[in-house]
Amino acid sequence: MSRTSNKYLDGDTLAVALTCGIHRVIGEQELLNRINVFPVADSDTGTNLTLSLSSALGVLTTTDEKHLGTMLAAIADALLDGARGNSGAIVAQFFQGISDSTAELTRFTTYTFSKAVSNGSEYAHDALSQPREGTILSAIAAFADSVAHQVSEDGDADFAVIVSNAAAAVAEAVEETPNQLDVLRKAGVVDAGAKGFAKLVRGISDFLADGTVVAMPATATHLDGAPAVDFQEADNASHYRFCTECMVTASDIDRRKLREALAAVGDSLVLAGTKRKAKIHIHVNNPDTVFEIARRFGTLSAEKADDMHRQQHSVHDTSRKFAVITDSAADISDEAMERLDIHMVPCRIQFGQRGYLDKVSITVDEFYKELATNPDHPTTSQPAPGDFRRQFQFLESHFQDVLSINLTSAVSGTFESARSAAARSSGSERIHVVDSKNASLGQGQLVVLAAECADSGF
Repeated sequence: MSRTSNKYLDGDTLAVALTCGIHRVIGEQELLNRINVFPVADSDTGTNLTLSLSSALGVLTTTDEKHLGTMLAAIADALLDGARGNSGAIVAQFFQGISDSTAELTRFTTYTFSKAVSNGSEYAHDALSQPREGTILSAIAAFADSVAHQVSEDGDADFAVIVSNAAAAVAEAVEETPNQLDVLRKAGVVDAGAKGFAKLVRGISDFLADGTVVAMPATATHLDGAPAVDFQEADNASHYRFCTECMVTASDIDRRKLREALAAVGDSLVLAGTKRKAKIHIHVNNPDTVFEIARRFGTLSAEKADDMHRQQHSVHDTSRKFAVITDSAADISDEAMERLDIHMVPCRIQFGQRGYLDKVSITVDEFYKELATNPDHPTTSQPAPGDFRRQFQFLESHFQDVLSINLTSAVSGTFESARSAAARSSGSERIHVVDSKNASLGQGQLVVLAAECADSGF
């Protein structure tokens, strides 16, 4: 492709550079999962960054000529919609800050690029209720500070040189993270989110320097038998069970009041987005409390809640060769779910205008109470393929195989949703989706049998 002058950076060149950076992160997914111990040792930072950044590839890989400002606005929006986990939400907010600084620009000068990434760093920092050094925030700040310093010293500096030097500064910041967070020092690792950002920047830098193109990895995970870092201490153990996320849309969201309301119910709060669309990430015990708060500020969508305790248990249990996952149409006792480490993707239940995640934000007893008292009869909807894909990619990065046993295809599209997600996952050949031909207790019994086989070492 035709390269622009190294004094400027246009949309087409930035698109290829960012694509290379994202591909590099995807290729390191398993490593990033393995070293993830902060804020919670749930070994999913690589998966979250992969899913988050992959959401921008549709914008970056179009064949149309790319107007810089328009492209960055589309990237920021795609990243916000696709953000997963702490690191994903922070990266989304970083690009939101860059986008807000770019507006009508058709290309970056070194000066406008410096202003944009500095604004992105500020946005990322402000997204957290309790920002911590020694995390991805430190890596982002190192990148922005290095660019700003170089541009202030030499306004005619070459883009490739600036980004290469900034990448080196990010690498140094990553190596410094164990000295900033005791939990990293004790575990003997660097921060996973910071390292993921360093991989992104290095991919960008290498392309700008010599045109090195990083192809999409054939598989995003490389199982080599190395286990996740086995580290649990009080200073990185979450007091809460569910990693909860949702989107709020409105004409004018009061972000300060929304943040204050959310900060009172959990920890690890990240509030990304704009005054019109906000992405919430928080750790809580009761996801429905978060959804209730969000509804007060606008229209709620994209609710999800991942069980961090089950994730932590799974990644440190090396006796099982395969993971078992199902959907919430299967009726299984809580005792069996815990004992056999069964993962579940919730279906969605709607009573009138009120929506729930089955068996996550509404219990079985609460469902029957609503059924008896609510004038609106319930409707259900299958999980989206993205709900399955997020779980599949996490599990296949920690197990040799993943077995998904789903609600009969005769009454629901849940099975097809799971099949679609498996086909789009990086390790699709190791994800086995089965139509249970059953529902409720029948489906549950099949799931329990499969989990007992996994527990016995089959």
